[in-house]
Amino acid sequence: MRIAVGGIEHETCGFAAPSPTAAATTLMSVARTLKYGEELRALGDANTIVDGLVRGVRETGHELVPLLWIDANTSPPVTRESLESAIEDLLDRLRKALPVDGVLLSLHGAFAADGVDDADGEVLSCVRQLVGPQVPVMAVHDLHCNISTVMEQAANVMVVERTYPHVDMAERAVHTARIMARTVSG
Repeated sequence: MRIAVGGIEHETCGFAAPSPTAAATTLMSVARTLKYGEELRALGDANTIVDGLVRGVRETGHELVPLLWIDANTSPPVTRESLESAIEDLLDRLRKALPVDGVLLSLHGAFAADGVDDADGEVLSCVRQLVGPQVPVMAVHDLHCNISTVMEQAANVMVVERTYPHVDMAERAVHTARIMARTVSG
């Protein structure tokens, strides 16, 4: 079975609003990690959600279909154009990889953009729309995420970290990959 793995992680902090003269924040300007396609295959050893998803797919014996991983620093809401660009990049990679049997995503769960309070829900909804209702979509979220109705409707499974400090990121992601393996195997 072919399992797509990717993520767009951003924790938005509305209290960290830029000054009126500051340039608008883009996702890429606050990104601390950017991995595209085949670069994700090298992951699997660190305590991050994406590393855990990659490791979990490998351990379950399914084929890893790497998409992209954007891991951004906490910042004010990013521009709407930046959100749309990141989602389109993810969707374009997923579109080219189709068909897939499942999609695993690393999302923070507290991501917002200008005019979009639920950017994580937007990501999940766009992925769901692309793959359709028959392909399982699962996501792992940070401990202090905000689960929305939109997210619940778009994802089959959402798993949340249990610890702070976050010592269980990879563990929770491996758990999610195992759920995906059982789901796609019937």
